[in-house]
Amino acid sequence: MIVDGILHHAGWVLFVWVFANQSGIPVPVVPSLIAAGALAGRGGPSYAAMLASAAAAAVGADMVWYGVGRWRGARALSTLGRLLHPSSRCADHVEHAFRAHEVGFQVWATFLPELNPIAAGLAGATGVALGRYIMIASATATAWAGSWIGVGYLFADVFGDITAYLAVWIVVLFTLAVVTLVVSRSARRRRSRASLVKSAALVLVIAGAFSGCASVGPNYRRPGVPVPQEWRTTGEGIGSVADLQWWQLFADPVLRDLIATALEENKDLRLAVARVTEARAQLAVTLAAQFPQIDAQGSYTNQRSSRKSFPFNAIDSLPGGGGLNPQQDFYRTGVDLSFELDLWGRLRRATEAARADLLASTENTRTVLTTLINDVAQAYFDLLELDREADIDRSTLTSRRASLELVRRRYENGLTSELDVHRAEQELATAAAAVPDVERRIAQTENRLSILLGRNPGSIARPTVLDAERMPPEVPAGLPSTLLERRPDIRQAEQRLVSANAHIGEAKAAFFPRISLTGMFGLESASLSELFTGPARMWQVGPTVTFPIFHAGQLRGNLHAAEAREQQALIQYQQTIQQAFREVEDALVFRAKASDIRTQQQARVQAAQRALGIANLRYTNGLGTYLDVLDAQRQLFAAEIDLTGTTRDQLTAVVQLYKALGGGWEVKR
Repeated sequence: MIVDGILHHAGWVLFVWVFANQSGIPVPVVPSLIAAGALAGRGGPSYAAMLASAAAAAVGADMVWYGVGRWRGARALSTLGRLLHPSSRCADHVEHAFRAHEVGFQVWATFLPELNPIAAGLAGATGVALGRYIMIASATATAWAGSWIGVGYLFADVFGDITAYLAVWIVVLFTLAVVTLVVSRSARRRRSRASLVKSAALVLVIAGAFSGCASVGPNYRRPGVPVPQEWRTTGEGIGSVADLQWWQLFADPVLRDLIATALEENKDLRLAVARVTEARAQLAVTLAAQFPQIDAQGSYTNQRSSRKSFPFNAIDSLPGGGGLNPQQDFYRTGVDLSFELDLWGRLRRATEAARADLLASTENTRTVLTTLINDVAQAYFDLLELDREADIDRSTLTSRRASLELVRRRYENGLTSELDVHRAEQELATAAAAVPDVERRIAQTENRLSILLGRNPGSIARPTVLDAERMPPEVPAGLPSTLLERRPDIRQAEQRLVSANAHIGEAKAAFFPRISLTGMFGLESASLSELFTGPARMWQVGPTVTFPIFHAGQLRGNLHAAEAREQQALIQYQQTIQQAFREVEDALVFRAKASDIRTQQQARVQAAQRALGIANLRYTNGLGTYLDVLDAQRQLFAAEIDLTGTTRDQLTAVVQLYKALGGGWEVKR
């Protein structure tokens, strides 16, 4: 960035700038010296280095012209004076003033770029001793530069860090003002419309060049984040399961249809898409501020003035002066132009932030999409698991009824006690209560899935059973480094960081002057028939400069707030990455262990079934108690329910890993 380069090489920049000024080029050197002091006061090159650069440049320029005066004589310098000042008397006056007041003239010439080379050349042409002249020039330059650099140094202590940037750009601003003044004077001298147009075009070109130079504030660089070389849990296969599109991951056609419906009708997703549209429109609004604003207008006014007011009362008092009509028509049409010169990059930083907000909204939509696919699949698997659980509950209820009938017959035959009958009735009631409870959970899950589908609560058709669901046999995780580019929530957090970083530059630009070019060209007449004639033309053009002088700490507070928001965005970005790695690790562990758990759960169900058969046989033969039967029934029921949940967990583990790896946001074409 050009501003940062100026700050880094401030000593050499100041040397060249002062040398040019003292050589006769009309560049604004005083603001440069103030800028040098501000840089010295806020961590830039030291005060001594700045003073040495400025004094050396001034003395060096003086010595160049001193040598020219010694070499070519007074005649050449008199010619130079006439070139710089068209009046020949001026050149004679300059030479006379130098001879009469050499030291005072030398000091005064330091402030006038056109006068300084004449003074230095006259010193050489009139035979001033070199040693004496070097002492005068050095003392003058040191006092002159030291005063202005000291002012800038004090400003830095009073106004803070931003003066370093502000002082540098004051130089640019004064340069632009000088160029504008020169071309406008030239245009007025020539009194030529073509010259005025060329001059205005030159000013716009120069302003546009300056406005494209740099933007204050830090440029975004992606922060370094430690990334693990490999996952803790060993992956399966090559590549990544996230490379699959969602319709390739799910083989169940019913689930595919449900996901496709959700992607079209889900309200959260549609809301996210609408926010993207809003962010895109906001970007267009922000970007438009960088371009000229042109408006056309037309007006008609009928106005009557009081005859008792000036000038009618004065005109009426004159002989024959009563013919002026106080009622007048005014017709006006014209085109207005306004254009803010974005010298400091305030508008460009705002556009950069708006573009990052748009990208963040887009990534948020993708995050909503992946979450929606995950939620639909998980709700669907929950329904299948609840259907299986409902079948188990109904089967258990039928088994408990049969057990109760058996116990009652044995009680009637005197083979068991009444206590066993009541225990059987208790177990039957427990099994009967489990059926409506699972039906309640099924209905609530259907309602949840219906809302995800963008529908009113209702039933969900699902001909598939849980055991029929199939997932890819291998679900590779890929490399951890690819997660930063694949996960939309990480990219969203990074774009939020980009936006916050751009807002810092926007806040810094508020410290600098705001320059706007305004213009108007139109026609105005008291008669409609004369509105479009040559004499009815009018125009107005000119720059407007607004300097922020005192805002009671508002600008600094906005800058500090922007920097704090950038730190928050950075922390959130880092936190999002860590959370993403944790989700992938959890999903990998879940996927790896769910299969082992299901194998053990199947063995548990088989053992519980054999235990129940033995308990029933022993009870029927009078070798065991009914408590053994009840305990075996409870163990079998719990094992079957747990096996169903583990089967569902195997399916959801793949879905969670797919989401954690950032898959699923591609739209089917």
